[in-house]
This record gives sequence, structure tokens and C-alpha cells, in this order.
Amino acid sequence: MRRVAIVVLLPLVLSGCAMPWLKSSTSPVPETSPEPAPAAAPVIRPEVSPAPGPDAQAASDVWQRLADNFSWTWGERADVEREIARLGRRPASFQRVSAKAEPFLWYIAEVLDQRKLPAELALVPLVESHYAANAVSPFGAAGLWQFMPATGATFGLKQTRWYDGRFDVVSSTDAALDYLESLYRQFDGDWLLAIAAYNCGPATVRRALTRSRARNFWSIAKYLPAETRSHVPRLLAAVTMITAPATYGIELHPIGNEPYFRVVDLGGPLDLTVLSATGQWPRGDFKRLNPAFRRRYTDPDGPFEILAPDDLADGIVALLAEIPPERRLPTHIHVVQRGDTLSDIAARYDTSINSIRRENNIRGSFIKAGRELLLPTNGSAAATPGEMRDQPGSTEYVVASGDSLSTIASRYGTSSRDLAQRNGLTMKSTLQPGQVLNVSLRQTATNYEVSRGDSLWNIARRFDVSVADLRRWNSLRPQQTLQPGQTLIVSHPPADGLRKI
Repeated sequence: MRRVAIVVLLPLVLSGCAMPWLKSSTSPVPETSPEPAPAAAPVIRPEVSPAPGPDAQAASDVWQRLADNFSWTWGERADVEREIARLGRRPASFQRVSAKAEPFLWYIAEVLDQRKLPAELALVPLVESHYAANAVSPFGAAGLWQFMPATGATFGLKQTRWYDGRFDVVSSTDAALDYLESLYRQFDGDWLLAIAAYNCGPATVRRALTRSRARNFWSIAKYLPAETRSHVPRLLAAVTMITAPATYGIELHPIGNEPYFRVVDLGGPLDLTVLSATGQWPRGDFKRLNPAFRRRYTDPDGPFEILAPDDLADGIVALLAEIPPERRLPTHIHVVQRGDTLSDIAARYDTSINSIRRENNIRGSFIKAGRELLLPTNGSAAATPGEMRDQPGSTEYVVASGDSLSTIASRYGTSSRDLAQRNGLTMKSTLQPGQVLNVSLRQTATNYEVSRGDSLWNIARRFDVSVADLRRWNSLRPQQTLQPGQTLIVSHPPADGLRKI
């Protein structure tokens, strides 16, 4: 088993990086949603041709593997030569950045091979983030591939208070390559235009193409932002130097042509501190491979997969198998609201004040509004999101992902204001999964008479409820057609049984 060499990735702010020779993007992917790619097959331009290279597994070092597969050509370009000279002035800095790639470079190269994409794309994180998986720019771009929040969401990267997929090496790599392929198709199979659009946004590149009436990066460069004008040549300079490092007086950190990490399934929600309990995998080392996890525990709704160094993965799997069942019981995450006390919270979740203190390292009785508390519960009292727990004259509702005061109030025939007042909330309060709300049982159901053209979907949308609830409240079968004049329950009181009309 090979020795693990975990590279220390210091948190960096891209605009204030200590390596000005390789300044990261200051024009990140914009917040505008990318346009859908044309359906037609891409046309490969002769200037940048992703021709297949030799056997990817022949090289013993990933840098050599990539160099063997580089295929782009661009001729003599003064901008590229300037960037080569700039990078070559600080060879030690180039080596330090190449060392940061060690945990991720083999995986990126492997995905590029599987997707039959140019090997040069493996260097995009070099100019975007310096291969720092935890990198954050002053503009809010994050991760290896420097996704802005909206663009990340467009490409399926989940972002919650517990987990941010922009920092997830596996998920963000897939999303970035999806985006780059989309841009490649948008710009008629020109990878350099795709890289420019990744940096400054496709709309900016289209405007430059219109102004210059040209169809290649070099002709439109003067119409692009200054950062983008240097961003593409900097990538090409890195490609040139990695192809022949000795020629340019640089030394690349050696990276074995083998997996560095494995994906490990946690088997469900977990307090991540248990992974470092044995001392074999310090918390800091875990965070270097898994910066997507923003808290000590996983998102209640997942994902539940982590990256583990290849030679620690078997031990981590064994450790997970030994976690006792009581550590796997549902553990609520309660966000403290104004007016909450430890005694109130303990009673609400059927646990003890001492258990809450112990689990959250609390001394005394003061808890600050907005703090997240882990609330251990016994098996019989644990409630799942979306579940009701009846009490005399009222019901306790356990908040599910996506719930709001409005949707819950509508569902149970009450008002958002009444629901907020009963639970010490404001109308702008954000609900959290696992939070328990007290709901009055005094309300009655709301009915609706179906009109011509109505569907379950538009009725559900009108009353801010789910289609599944409409079907359940009205005993409707899947695919059942609504009839004009039919009366539906559209907001049901939380009482036993359905009140049929």
C-alpha cells in the first residue's frame, strides 16, 4: 500500500494570492444561467483538435500522461510567450502549485479520458484555483473549478448550510466538464472560445464576436475583459511548459499515475467527527479532501459520500461498519430561535438538558439565536421530517426539507402569521429540517371546486401544497382525471382521518 502524501492546501483568497505569476481568475463564471447547447453535433475546428493520444496508462506520472495526450496547436503567439516567460521566472512557485494537484489530478485525467475530452482541460483548475479544492474568490466563486452559486446550481451542485457541492471534487469536476462541453458546442467546436466563455461568461464572448466579426479567440481578445485576455494564454503557457518542463527550467511535483482517493459511502447521516476519533485520519486531513462539508455533520438529506485516501479507505469502511446503531438514530438539527431555552428544546425533542449540553459542548444555559444544535433523541421519540405528533388541542409538525411557514400553514388550514406567533417566529424566519412547530387543531379543511382546464398541478401551485398531498387528502388514484364541478380538499386539518365531502 503506498504511503499517503497529503498536500497541505492553505486557504487562499484569489485576489490576494502570494503567487502573482499565476493569478487566479478575477472574472469568475457569471451568475447568469448558461444557454442550452444546440442539438447539432459539435464541429471540431482544425486549430484546436482533441485528437486521441497514446495509451493513457503507459506513463508512470500523471503529468507525463497528460503531456502525452496534449493535442491543441495555436502557432506563434506573443501573448503565450509572455505568459511562459512570466511563469518561468518563479520555478519554485510552479512546483508548489503542481504539488497541490496531487490529490486530484489523476481523477481529473481519468474523467477526461472516459469522456473523450482534451487532456488540456485538466489544467483549467491550475489557472482557476491553483488546484486548491477550498479556494474562494472575492466574487464568491468557489472550489477547484471556481463555480459561482447560480452557475453551480444550474449544473446540479447542491448548496446548503451543511454542504456546498462547488467544493466537492467529484461533483464539481463533472459539472465543470458539462459546462465546458456546453460552451464548446455553443461556440462551434472552438475550445479556446469555450475557455474564454468559462472565464468571463458566454454573453461577453458573443458580444466580442459580434463586434469583431471574427470567429476565433485571437481576433476578439481585444474586446474581452483584461483578465480573460491573459487567462487563455496563461492556460496555453502552462500546457507548453508541462509538455517539456526541463526546457523551461521548471520541475513538476511527481504524481503517480494511480488513484489518490476512493469514494466511500457513509451509509446515511453521520456526525463526521467519528471519522477522526481513532486518530488515523485527522480532521484537517479530512477537510482537505472533503471541503464540501461545511459542518461537523452531513446534510440531513445527503449526499452521504466522502473521499478517503486510497490507503486509508479500507480502514474507514471498517470503522463505519463498527459504528453502533445508536449513533445512526435520527439526530435532529435545531436552529435556535429567539426565545428558545434549553429546557424548552429538551422537552420538544424528548431529551435532557444535559444531553444537549454534552452533545454541543455548552456550558451554562445561554444559547445564541441562530446556533445549530445537535439533538440526540431516543428511538421511540424520534420523528421524521414531515411527521405530525399529536398533543391536546394542537399538533407538533417536524419540518421537512423545502417547507416554509406558508406551505405548512396552507396544508393544515391555518395562517402563516398564526403559525409564526405560536412558535416565536417572525414572518421572515427560515425553517430548518428537523425543527418542530406547534400547529393549532382548531382550523377546518379548505375546499375547492374544480373548473374546466384545472389540473392537480395548477391547483397545488395555487394553494401552495403538493400534488402528493392533494392525492392523499382526496383518495385520488395516479393518472385520475379531474372533472369540472368536482370538489377537492386543498388544505387538510391535522385530525385523524380524512373528512370526505
